[in-house]
Amino acid sequence: MRALLVYTLRAVVFGCAIFSKIYLKETYVVGYSIGSHILLSSLQMCLVFVAIGVYKASVFVVSTVNEGVQYEYVQEDVDAEAAVAAGEEPAADIFASPSNMKVVVFQDAGAVRRHVMRIHATAVLLWGTLYSFDVSSFDIFYYFVVGLFLSWVAVLWFQVRSKNVKMCIVYVMLCILVLLANHPDAWFVSAREVLITGLFPLARGAAWMVWVDTVTVVDDSQSVVVTCLLICSLIMSTNAWEEMRRLLASSRVVFVYLLFVEPAIKGLALCVLVLSVHTKYKKETMLMFTTIYGLACLYLHDNHKDAVFVSTLAMTAVLLLSQVAGVCRREFEVYRPGPAVV
Repeated sequence: MRALLVYTLRAVVFGCAIFSKIYLKETYVVGYSIGSHILLSSLQMCLVFVAIGVYKASVFVVSTVNEGVQYEYVQEDVDAEAAVAAGEEPAADIFASPSNMKVVVFQDAGAVRRHVMRIHATAVLLWGTLYSFDVSSFDIFYYFVVGLFLSWVAVLWFQVRSKNVKMCIVYVMLCILVLLANHPDAWFVSAREVLITGLFPLARGAAWMVWVDTVTVVDDSQSVVVTCLLICSLIMSTNAWEEMRRLLASSRVVFVYLLFVEPAIKGLALCVLVLSVHTKYKKETMLMFTTIYGLACLYLHDNHKDAVFVSTLAMTAVLLLSQVAGVCRREFEVYRPGPAVV
């Protein structure tokens, strides 16, 4: 049941990140420009890091007080002086031992530069992904999902022999039908919209499937704090705040949601995405985002008797049921008892 529980939690977290904003947008008529969208995402990213910093500091303080580290250090000094006076060698301090530290060795200066550039690129990717989770501009989330899908298909093309070809063809056809039936109707009116609304989300989705290293993604994500804060500070210092102030002052619910609830949900969704990629559940993540996009389109559709609504409902239901069936099948294979030994 563990795989089914993980799948359910992933669906709940990603679904909350998308549908909570859709509900707020529909209920309180929340809308803003691309510039305010970028500004809000940067502000929320800073709030996420502040919350993580407060949590880690609280854990450190509580653990320090609980264990009484200062008193242990004093007692260790007294014991060491007593051991020296008695002619005995004091015990080694494991906290000061180099073997207790994690040492990273690079082959040359080029490896260091590549590592630093990967950290910076990961920071940009995390910020952009948090930005793509905001469905105030539904086109951005659409092209992010399209980027996930197209890059997964490209990877699948080179690994077709090691995959279940028939099931992959079913997934590909279902995703294509869902995405094509619910593509954005609006056209880009400027090169800036093409980059921010189309190409950048597409590239971010592709990066999660192709570029991100499943082994180092967790360590890289923990090392991006400084770069992310610099990016957010630069954006917040060069953008106008008038529209954002009006938005935050429009309603208490909007204020609390945008500055407290949504950063927590987006931060949790970002952590789940990183862990899903780290555990090599890239295909499941792509299918989950496609399913959520289909469900969001169903929620926003006005005419429930329209052919697009009926076809999207059928394809999304089949996509969701096929994922649940695949999870249950893998769970059954793991816990299936072996042949009896006589």
